[in-house]
Amino acid sequence: MTKLFRPLHFLKLAVLLFIPVAQAADYPIRPVKIVVPYAAGGGGDVLARLFADKLKTRLGQPVIVDNKAGAGTLIGSEFVAKSAPDGYTLLLTTNSLIIAPIMNAAAKFDPVKDFVPLAPIGAMAMVLAANPALPANNVTELVAYMKKNPGKVSFGSSGAGGITHLSGELFKSRAGVSMTHVPYKGAGPALVDLMGGQIDLLFDAMVTAYPHIKSGKLKAIGMSNPTRWDGAPDIPTLNESGLAGFEVSGWYAIFAPAGTPASIAQRLNAEASEIIKDPDFSAKLQTLGLTPMGGDLEGFRKVVSNDFITWQKVIKSGNITMQ
Repeated sequence: MTKLFRPLHFLKLAVLLFIPVAQAADYPIRPVKIVVPYAAGGGGDVLARLFADKLKTRLGQPVIVDNKAGAGTLIGSEFVAKSAPDGYTLLLTTNSLIIAPIMNAAAKFDPVKDFVPLAPIGAMAMVLAANPALPANNVTELVAYMKKNPGKVSFGSSGAGGITHLSGELFKSRAGVSMTHVPYKGAGPALVDLMGGQIDLLFDAMVTAYPHIKSGKLKAIGMSNPTRWDGAPDIPTLNESGLAGFEVSGWYAIFAPAGTPASIAQRLNAEASEIIKDPDFSAKLQTLGLTPMGGDLEGFRKVVSNDFITWQKVIKSGNITMQ
């Protein structure tokens, strides 16, 4: 009996081990869900639906967008982190996936350990915009003015802990200056007060700030992105303007739960890369103020890991908490 049991036991084990491989090879055989941790109608939701429409054609299966907003993106992110790692539940999110758990001790996931970074979709062009009355037109003049007037300059944000807030904190750290943070409930009200002179500076998405820069209601100190924005190539980056090493951009990307088979991750990365190259999709990204990204799995994993280290340092050194 024992001699018969062992071969059968190992055969059963082999079959069980083969199942995930077979499932990965057949992937996908049913609808795929993309969870968006934002409310319907916002930029993330619009992008997810554009991406889902392209992905369903490439996968040959329906791709459903499921909005799970709330708790500063934690609800949707936690849902995906706890989902089966089979490639059928994905997450389309921003840098918030990294920032939210650092800011909120209630988060029940680790952004590095609990997810597989599949593909970066688009980088948000961001600019440091200033009220025209501020007596500085570039980084050198701005830093000099702030050092002569410590604490006098204020910067707004779309809310405590967001990318616009942390960009300001990183600027303070890298430039060795002090300025007062004024949080708002959204980028819109902050932009209005910037033009009205209630605040001096604001890191904002170029797609919303540029029309006001073009009209003269605001002035651009510099782009926070690694490269200049194609829509306004005359505006230099903060890095090339004297703030060496300063590179910040918001990004949208696709993630899967940790443990997702490597073959499925590779498949989704390849499909995303082809979608990003699609001229129609690329043009639609531009209308959302996004620059097409793309890249391999390992490269994007390093981006996520490095961003986590950067923002963790900024948040802890600045003693930043949710307000």
